Amino acid sequence: MADRYWVGGTNSWSAANTGSWSDTSGGTGGFSVPTASDNVFFDVNSGDSNTVITVTSGGGGRSCLNFTWDYGFAGTMSGSGGAPTINVYGNMELSGNGAFAPEAFPVVIFRGNGITHTIISNTQSFGRVFFFGDADSRFELLDDFQCYDSSASTVVLDAGTLQPYGAVTVRKFSTSGSAAKVLNLGNVGWNITGGSEVVWDVRTGPLQLNKETADIYLSSNAGVNRTFYTGGYDYNRIAIGGQGGAYGYTYFAGGASFTELYGDKEAPTTVFFEGGQTYNIDLISLTGYYNNQEWSLSLANAIDATQTGGIYAYYEPTNYPGDSLIKIDNEVMSYSTYEYNPVVGLYEYSGIVRGVNGTSAESHDANSLIYTPYFITYDSTDHPARATIITKTPSGIFYGGSNSYEVQTSGVVLSSLGGSLDYNFYQYINFIATKSGVMPTVGASGVSNQIRTTPGNAVGVMGRTYSPAVGGGVGGNGVIDLYTGVD
Repeated sequence: MADRYWVGGTNSWSAANTGSWSDTSGGTGGFSVPTASDNVFFDVNSGDSNTVITVTSGGGGRSCLNFTWDYGFAGTMSGSGGAPTINVYGNMELSGNGAFAPEAFPVVIFRGNGITHTIISNTQSFGRVFFFGDADSRFELLDDFQCYDSSASTVVLDAGTLQPYGAVTVRKFSTSGSAAKVLNLGNVGWNITGGSEVVWDVRTGPLQLNKETADIYLSSNAGVNRTFYTGGYDYNRIAIGGQGGAYGYTYFAGGASFTELYGDKEAPTTVFFEGGQTYNIDLISLTGYYNNQEWSLSLANAIDATQTGGIYAYYEPTNYPGDSLIKIDNEVMSYSTYEYNPVVGLYEYSGIVRGVNGTSAESHDANSLIYTPYFITYDSTDHPARATIITKTPSGIFYGGSNSYEVQTSGVVLSSLGGSLDYNFYQYINFIATKSGVMPTVGASGVSNQIRTTPGNAVGVMGRTYSPAVGGGVGGNGVIDLYTGVD
């Protein structure tokens, strides 16, 4: 085992370049290229901030035992060729100076068998990272770990145990190989930034996944269609994120258990569950907000804090339930109908109740924006083979009729946010309540009278029809609400 210090300034880390390596910091070059048993160092004598070290491809990549990027070095490391790779057989410590991997390369592969590898990032970002080794290898991420700089960024666990101690930000994560592996999600947050692709795939085992208290946050932009292969494991909290990002969907495949399915999106989205699979979700708090600009309108006239009539919009509302909520400035109002008023040539809301959902009635200026809660659609991917969702979610979370905002059971996130859900596709999902007092009633938005069930009753509720009659569309494609007696 030997120490190798980079002294070559801007140059290539190749299989043949011995001139850039010394056995001491700032020493004379000409020493052998590092091997899997040698420690490598990049420090103040390795070059200045303009230095670029290019890792070359070929020969299985470059190798080292322990890799240290000292605070004194402010250069950049990049790659050239097909897949420039650094094989690290020990530990890796980066500093916050310079730029280790500003693009997808170099690939970093941790390969030591039967040892504990420690990885310290110090705010640096990786391009692609693979955790190899054997079943007895252990990889500890000692601080915040980031691997998301390019569309090719990915993290793969092939063998051993992965344990994060800081927040993890990756474009996508997967498992590979036939060796035994353990994924400890840790007591940290995972931010998955991938776009329209498979962002999580842990189907390749054998794998032991320990959820601990980790939150997995699926961020997104407009039109993102991402897939999450659960592997059938138990997860803590999954969040459908991205405050922007209209439309698109998140597809959960493989069945799973979630402590909570949460969301903070502010634009329409669809959540698909693979048909024929079962999902145990203790709490569903994926709900709507009022910030969707695309579906906003302008208030045609100024109104005071007591006014319940003569409230007009310039244009016909689109994508609104027949009776629901609107939000103007900081006030939420409920309404029963809206229709064109030919006398004034505007669209009028009626049956207005001011200051609902814990808000206060206020005066509003003309041309103030009128927001409606956006729709979240739940669906199964394989019709008519329904996905089954077993939940302990409090009463009202699946209620989409005229009184959805009136259900104030403790813990009902939907009510507190004034959300509105579109249940047009709910005929393809079976909901089963597993806690006393839970009534996950469902129906199509725009229906004046929904069916409400009670614990102990199993009843098919609203299908795809928008009929206002009680029981319209019941049966056949209806959804099942059943209290099993299991708390």
